Amino acid sequence: MIAHSLHGLSWPIVIVLLILFFFYSHYLFASATAHVSAILFAFIGVLYMTLKVGEFPIVSLMLAFSFGIYGLLKKVVHIDAISSITVECIVTAPAGLIYVGYLWQQHQLSFGMNMSSFWLLFSGANK
Repeated sequence: MIAHSLHGLSWPIVIVLLILFFFYSHYLFASATAHVSAILFAFIGVLYMTLKVGEFPIVSLMLAFSFGIYGLLKKVVHIDAISSITVECIVTAPAGLIYVGYLWQQHQLSFGMNMSSFWLLFSGANK
């Protein structure tokens, strides 16, 4: 039914119309009340799960806040992509090394190669 109604239109026009529809529908219907109610529903959901499980979801909230802070910093700090990924690696490398040291101390560290990892790694390699 939709295919018959779009038969006379070219694809670029259809794509532009869809983009305009989604763009304007977001800004027409996403008012401040909608944003506040979305936050309120998220808060109610976390409160419900906290009461149902019986413990505070500290790890989930830490993850959410860390992603929020990361997104805020990426918007505020204007640097190019190579410098950005370099700084991110320098900042996160100590935490990764500490975790590897913890695993080594617990005798749960395993480096090496097995055939399933080998084939998974090189399954998309070109000649």
